[in-house]
Amino acid sequence: MRGSCLCGGIQYEYHGEIIRFSLDHCSRCQKSTGSAFGAWIVAPRRGFRWITGEELVRRYAAPVRETPPGYSRTFCSVCGGPAPYVDESIVGLPAGTLDDNSALKPEMHVFVDRKAWWFEIKDVLPQFGSGPPQLKLDNTRG
Repeated sequence: MRGSCLCGGIQYEYHGEIIRFSLDHCSRCQKSTGSAFGAWIVAPRRGFRWITGEELVRRYAAPVRETPPGYSRTFCSVCGGPAPYVDESIVGLPAGTLDDNSALKPEMHVFVDRKAWWFEIKDVLPQFGSGPPQLKLDNTRG
């Protein structure tokens, strides 16, 4: 998979397994995307590589609301478009940044107890009121 930001200054690729592809309806994903949900592909860090523009990535760390962790938003410092979130063990790829026609499809809706009042979920994907179910995979926090 290859992806980029809106201006193309940030480019990345990912090769490897996927932990999950979820549609996140939490209020912070709504605010950070300006839409009903964020579409996130979560995967182990080891399959990720910046092609160009890593120096353009900025991170905004929103404060913790109730319990850790807080909410981090990564974006391009040129165009403001979403960028992958990368830490020591995982990567979060904003699905809308993918450049290729991946065969990946969303697997679940998460935080549906916080979904936008104006959005109705009409598909048959599993729905979780809170976060995604915990997965036990090496070097990930599922």
